[in-house]
Amino acid sequence: MPIQCRFYEDLFPEVGDVVLVTVKVIQSMGSYVELLEYKNIGGMILHSELSRRRIRSISKLVRIGSNTEVTVVRVDSAKGYIDLSKRRASAEEIAKCKERFAKAKAVNQILRNVAEKLDYKTDEQLEELCRKTAWYFDRKTGRRAVNIVLTDLYLLFHSQIYTAYGTKTCSSNKHCCRRIARETFLSSCLVF
Repeated sequence: MPIQCRFYEDLFPEVGDVVLVTVKVIQSMGSYVELLEYKNIGGMILHSELSRRRIRSISKLVRIGSNTEVTVVRVDSAKGYIDLSKRRASAEEIAKCKERFAKAKAVNQILRNVAEKLDYKTDEQLEELCRKTAWYFDRKTGRRAVNIVLTDLYLLFHSQIYTAYGTKTCSSNKHCCRRIARETFLSSCLVF
């Protein structure tokens, strides 16, 4: 099983955050989900929080295995309970959540590749790498700002490799250019 780490330094999301979840179990009282950005910790969406309208069929609103964006309503970090709401998430917040998740996922994947190159075997080693790189920049620049910075930095490396090796080379061998950009980027991350 590959090593995993949450995307952010916080163990739990904050109240009001919009997060991406995967539906795991649907029961009579609510749906149990896993928060993808927080190393698949469990949460619950009460059926009354699924829609603003009257619910005729729960299976039309949520399906097992589907991903959906929800708002965090309550967090009990001592017990590990996270209550979520699908109806409180606005369209604007959902769009921001999708964008933030895509960038955070890219940063997390880059750090997992670095950990693989360094022959890390445990989740704790990857977490320490995240603490020294991505989460360090989060603390320095503000919450979750590193996702934008690191992703833009990777794109900058990729564009430099693309121009250095020429359009023909990169368009015919995209994987090679991506590999060179990734390795250059990873070596620069290890400086921190």
